Amino acid sequence: LEEIAPHIYLVHGEHRGQFPFSHSILIRDGITALIDTGCGIQRLRQIKERYSPDLVINSHAHPDHIPGNFVFEGVPLFVPRQSFHYTGRIDLVSQRFTESEELARYWRDYVKEATGFQDCLPTDQYDEVHRFDFGSVQLMALHCPGHTL
Repeated sequence: LEEIAPHIYLVHGEHRGQFPFSHSILIRDGITALIDTGCGIQRLRQIKERYSPDLVINSHAHPDHIPGNFVFEGVPLFVPRQSFHYTGRIDLVSQRFTESEELARYWRDYVKEATGFQDCLPTDQYDEVHRFDFGSVQLMALHCPGHTL
């Protein structure tokens, strides 16, 4: 972990956070929260064991930001309202990023093998006016379209 601000830590993703991985953010305050689960399954298991997050937040539903949600099954999982219906279901995510069922099947196989992705349905949703309060750290959701909608 790399502390980037008081109570806020960067979790470096495998392969320097390059696709099919991403970096994650761990907030350790009154509430412990993990933002995005694309840093690698082994790192996520260590985070779960050492810090026991109270909740997980996905910034968006791209396959490099959500594959490890299953590691935290039973922990509240917040996802953007716009992607609530498909986040956590690789079949629906693959359809969103491909044009044919054959290509979707290849895509799913690649993502599963590369990231360890397992289905895990979200429990909660948020929108652009949601404010997360972790104690001294607060996070306001912003809708920033344009990153491969």
